[in-house]
Amino acid sequence: MRYPTRRDPFATSGRDSRWQVRRFELPNELPTDQPVGRVYLGMQFGAKRLDLWIGVVAAVFLVLVSRDAYLQLAQGSRYRQLADGNRIRILPVPAQRGLLRDRFGQPLVAHQPNLRLQLVPYDLPREPAARSQLEGELAQLLHQTPEDLRTQWDAMDLESYQPVTIAENLRQEQAITATLLSSRVPAVRLDVDVLRQYPIDGARSLSHVLGYLGKIGPQETAVARERGYERSDSLGRAGLEQALEEVLRGQKGREQIEVDATGRRKEVIAKVSPVAGADVVLTIDFEAQRALEAALQRALTAHRPGNGVAI
Repeated sequence: MRYPTRRDPFATSGRDSRWQVRRFELPNELPTDQPVGRVYLGMQFGAKRLDLWIGVVAAVFLVLVSRDAYLQLAQGSRYRQLADGNRIRILPVPAQRGLLRDRFGQPLVAHQPNLRLQLVPYDLPREPAARSQLEGELAQLLHQTPEDLRTQWDAMDLESYQPVTIAENLRQEQAITATLLSSRVPAVRLDVDVLRQYPIDGARSLSHVLGYLGKIGPQETAVARERGYERSDSLGRAGLEQALEEVLRGQKGREQIEVDATGRRKEVIAKVSPVAGADVVLTIDFEAQRALEAALQRALTAHRPGNGVAI
């Protein structure tokens, strides 16, 4: 192919500078011995290679779309439950235990406030340095050794949200220190419960009749959970406390709360109030029992019980 000689398309005018317009020379004939293909900027890219890359990109895109659909459709509910489990927690609300009364309605047992120090296993620090620091602070607060606290810590289920009581009947200064500690460490909780007392001064012979409460031992944990007890609960161990356990214990409530990323409580979402245990009226006359016991004590004193005299 030849360009017409009448006008050179690359000719410059006299006003153009040499460095502004560059003159190009095109060959008169284009080579015909080379195959004609798809020509791109800077290189030659074959059709087969292009199809191969399109197939690779399509395969990768298909894998990503399939994985995304699997996570959202097939596993969406599972991951949603896991996320809600970290944000929403269901905690038990203890029920007030019923009282034991004599035939005239006088209480034979009493309740007094009980300040308890609890730990939430899931929120406990996992780093060794933070764990050692918390153990030292708790040991100083409770007047215990770090080894004793470490033993209780190792026995906990670190995936559980249920608080575990590590100390009870705290003094006022201990409660204040525990409150300050809980503001820094969400795993530490100060809980207010009731402590069972038996104000039967003058009628100690009723001790074996009334019985007492005791903590749930490690060997009883599995059976106690089937009956609706938590690890920190107490249950009747002897006497009427044990015989009337199902009547006195009541029914626990539930509290659904929302926590932040650190485990601190934000708000209460829902709550089921507990049902208090029933009071039981006995046929015992407390005043008569106390009078009989006092008379017996006077008789023993008058007859010198050290001499082995029986009445």
